[in-house]
Amino acid sequence: MKKTNFLSSLAAVLVAGCMFTSCEKDDLNATFKADAAKVTLDVKVVDATDGEVTPEEVNVSGALTSTYQEFQNGFSGGEVTVTAKYKGVSGSESMTLPAIKAGGEGTFSITVIISRGDIKIVRTAEVEKDAIESVLVNSTHTHNNLSWWENASDHILNTKVTYTKYDEQVCLEGENVEGASAFVSSMVYSNNKEEVLDIEVSAWALYRAWYTVYGKETTYTVYRGDVALGDVVFESTYGTVAQYEETAHPNHAGHYQHGHGTTTNAGGGIVLPE
Repeated sequence: MKKTNFLSSLAAVLVAGCMFTSCEKDDLNATFKADAAKVTLDVKVVDATDGEVTPEEVNVSGALTSTYQEFQNGFSGGEVTVTAKYKGVSGSESMTLPAIKAGGEGTFSITVIISRGDIKIVRTAEVEKDAIESVLVNSTHTHNNLSWWENASDHILNTKVTYTKYDEQVCLEGENVEGASAFVSSMVYSNNKEEVLDIEVSAWALYRAWYTVYGKETTYTVYRGDVALGDVVFESTYGTVAQYEETAHPNHAGHYQHGHGTTTNAGGGIVLPE
């Protein structure tokens, strides 16, 4: 039996740095409108007998209608359902997605189980873990009990924040359940990837960036016919959302909507709290 204290150790090792650049853009209105919120679904289809497979068909419904969508005014969140077909047999899975501000981006992994033949796999329990949210370091200001950087300049600031997109799953117990070997092998993975969030900040503004990691513990019961062969339990980080926001600089609020020029940035970083 393999037990891993996966999510509880995540906060201690999950660190993201920030890389900053600034660009001079003369004669620009110094207040911007954020880009669309971007939402991505990474769909994995696992057949009870064959393991991970390429589906013949994937359909998305609910809060999303495709595996990638943009929402100009931000994503309000909600339940999404993915249905996949493999060798003529369909399966579906649903999950609830969080809201994402305009300019933010979120990626979520969802697994659809297909059961054919005498082995059937059913999700019988799922517990959401507490979301782990980042905190700013090397911030320049505290405002409304939050940590902020500043753009104390007449110029729009373009910058980038690097963060880790997490997509990991480990088997906590049940890896040796009869008939489940191909299933378990396909459900254990680590697809973490470094990503960059582009940020554009108005002149004379405070701004903050953060990202949130979502995890859960899921129990599947393996059946042969009507006979339960045992439970397999997984722990995963299945979603990462990176976001930012700005507010008028409290010491220069009157300049928030006007100006042009140049600016520099001292930099900073984002880490998850322990």
